[in-house]
Amino acid sequence: MTHLLLATLIAFPGPSQHHHRHWAYPPCHHAMACFVRQARRHCLTDHDPPHCRIWHRATNAEHAFFMARVTSLPDPPKPAPPKPAPPAPAPAQPAPMSSGMTSFDSCVAYHESGGNPYAVGDGGVYFGLFQFDAATWAAATAAMGVSWPYGSASVAEQVAVFNFWSRLHPEAWPNSISACGGA
Repeated sequence: MTHLLLATLIAFPGPSQHHHRHWAYPPCHHAMACFVRQARRHCLTDHDPPHCRIWHRATNAEHAFFMARVTSLPDPPKPAPPKPAPPAPAPAQPAPMSSGMTSFDSCVAYHESGGNPYAVGDGGVYFGLFQFDAATWAAATAAMGVSWPYGSASVAEQVAVFNFWSRLHPEAWPNSISACGGA
C-alpha cells in the first residue's frame, strides 16, 4: 500500500482549482488509492484529460517504484554446480608378484577374479584369486597336507594351492589357463 500512496502523491500532488470545481471526491475521504480509482473511472468513462493524467502518472509512478524495488533486489543465488561423478574404480590389477606369483599365476588370477583375492563368484560358490569352490579347495589342501581355511586364505596360500592343483588338474581352469599360455 505504501508504494501506491507514494505513486499517488507523485501523480496527484494535491487539489487545484480545477479539481475542486469539477472533482470533489467526497466518498474517498482523502485516501490516495481511492483518488486513483476515481481518476481511472473518470478517465475511462468521461475521457477527461486531467483525470487521465492523474491516473497515468499514478500508474507510471507505481510501475517505476515497483521496478526500482525489483531491480534493487539481489540476484537469486545460483544453483551449485553439479557434483562431479566419483571417479570410476580402477580396474582390478593382478595380485602383486611379491606374494610368490609368477606372471602366469597373475594372468590366471586376473582372468578368474580380476586379481581380487577376496572375490566371490557365482553367488558365493567360488572364492579368491583363482575362484576355487569349497570341494576343490578341501581336496587340494588335503592332498597338500595343509589345513588352510576356505574363504579366508591368504594370497600366498591361494597361490600355493593353485600351483599344486593346476599341475594335477589344469582342466579346472580351461579358459584362463589357455588364455595365459598354459597347457
